[in-house]
Amino acid sequence: MKWIECRSQSKHRAATAFSKIKQLWLIIHPYSTQVNGNTRTIWMDQGHTLLYSDPGCQRPFRIKLTSFLVMVRQLVDNVKDLYRSFLPPGYEPPTMNISDLTDNGSLGQSIFEQPTNHAIFTPLADAFYNAAIADSTRSCQEFHHQEQKLLQALLAAVSVTVGIPPRAFQLAGMLYKASKVNCHKRSLYIKKGVVILGWARASKSLKSVYQASFWALPGDLGKIILNYLGIIRPASIKLLQSESMDVPDSLNTHIFAFTKGPKLKSSAWPSTHISTILKAATGSKIGLETSPARLRQLMTAVFRKHFPAFIQATPFQTLIHYAGHAIQTPKNMFHVFFGSKVSVSDESVSHHIMVSQVWQGVLGMLPNKCGFFASIRGPSERQIRDNQASALDQARWLVYRSFVGLDAIKVREKALNILMIRSFIVISSEPVRHTCQLLS
Repeated sequence: MKWIECRSQSKHRAATAFSKIKQLWLIIHPYSTQVNGNTRTIWMDQGHTLLYSDPGCQRPFRIKLTSFLVMVRQLVDNVKDLYRSFLPPGYEPPTMNISDLTDNGSLGQSIFEQPTNHAIFTPLADAFYNAAIADSTRSCQEFHHQEQKLLQALLAAVSVTVGIPPRAFQLAGMLYKASKVNCHKRSLYIKKGVVILGWARASKSLKSVYQASFWALPGDLGKIILNYLGIIRPASIKLLQSESMDVPDSLNTHIFAFTKGPKLKSSAWPSTHISTILKAATGSKIGLETSPARLRQLMTAVFRKHFPAFIQATPFQTLIHYAGHAIQTPKNMFHVFFGSKVSVSDESVSHHIMVSQVWQGVLGMLPNKCGFFASIRGPSERQIRDNQASALDQARWLVYRSFVGLDAIKVREKALNILMIRSFIVISSEPVRHTCQLLS
């Protein structure tokens, strides 16, 4: 930042255009950080409905949190269905647990290259390849087409289940194997029995600057992404080779990549393709196309409303670091690292895992022993009916105890007078009918 330091101009030297730009930056930048963006999120219905608007919306859009949760579960179920249907006939799905795998970050190898894991995945990948080439009902082209559909569904499900998701360019640059060409860190890890994504690029332009953020995947999605990258992807590469097609280097490193023909130079998905996939997956379900940027806004609003402790009270401001946000530039530098040989403490990783798992708890993907997430999901229809029945029983008992000895007409009249002053339930119209129903 030395180039924008305020230095007095020499009396004998006229101000240059560049020095004027520096002075203007010093004046405007502090004010620009205080200006609110064009995105607006307003909570209604006691935190169960979000009114969302941004420059891309023609009008404010009302999103019910229950509808959003249903959409997320549908996207997860879609991945599971596509995964099961993608498996070739005669192939038995692997029954391994994530706890059976190890991940030693100091070895400089991917999860699938480490000796213990390599002994597990290699036979499974060979068996899958043999079953795929023996499948006469599906051509190689159809195989790769269905593989892309599975990967697209996996991208959408991961984006909506990890909390505040990575940015589009960060998802595009995530690697399951470190790139020796560009010396990029891998992004797929196993920590504390959980599959996590991490070490995303902090900048589009600076490719060797990493953001120390980590996103934990739900258990089922973690298994599927491991099976895809450790079993299906190797088989897919062998199928390309058997068809005398070139295999782009990106297929051996990037999580999200195309599998196409021989003229493909780079198979890594661009950020525009990732945005298109997420918009298509969400728009048909909640009526609002949510790009990664818009999804980040929505999820940030959810955490600010329902989990403010992650923003306001945590000693390390976990959510701010997790989302890649900064209150001030100097603080931002504490979670941005240069070069590939960097590390963070296990405690910091645990904090980031906790953020993802809080949201997964809301989705019902984690065991909930204390009912902590019930206020977010809202009561079920059965709970509502039970509560209504209990309330009516209590009301009947109170009426009987207070007006015993009076005939039914006088009881209704007296109760109605009381309800008009202090209503037991909100009555907008036809109060007599509701009151009679209450006392019947």
